[in-house]
Amino acid sequence: MAKQLPCVFATCIILFFLGVAAEDEPAIKVTIQKIEIISVNKEYVQEEHVALFQYNATHQAINASGRLMKDLGMQLDDNADIYTIEDGAPHLLTSAKDIHICDILSGDYPELEQLFKFGNFTKCPMKAGFYAGVNAIVDTSSVPASVPRGEFIIDVKTSNGPTEILHTKTFLKIEDVPVKKAK
Repeated sequence: MAKQLPCVFATCIILFFLGVAAEDEPAIKVTIQKIEIISVNKEYVQEEHVALFQYNATHQAINASGRLMKDLGMQLDDNADIYTIEDGAPHLLTSAKDIHICDILSGDYPELEQLFKFGNFTKCPMKAGFYAGVNAIVDTSSVPASVPRGEFIIDVKTSNGPTEILHTKTFLKIEDVPVKKAK
């Protein structure tokens, strides 16, 4: 689950930074196109695996697992760069530095609390061991309609203190939900 945390947080980061939802705004569709593990510090994480798949007609899900080789304290941080894809090339949209994962995990975020039921990961401090999340449904129903449409890359580097332990990239597409015509 050390593998799933950055992917989950990365997805949440773009949603938190791009606006607040209004209830009567039009619906949008967020598709996670792929999740890539760019690098892993093998002193910290081994047997890493992440798989994205279509869970049902309306939701995607993630299966993720990894063996955490060392205990992690309270200094678990994410640094995220969010890029928009324009003219086929990435352009930096925004950055979020020193996102304290332990603070987020201990905070009042119902969306994250919901994710705990899909696996055996814990709040900080995280102990060495094998963590897995199965069929972790990616619920995008609360995505603010004010977020920009287009394709995005969320580039996340996770560190334990000064040591980078994981680097992931998540590729998203955000578009309007097609209006169904009455028959």
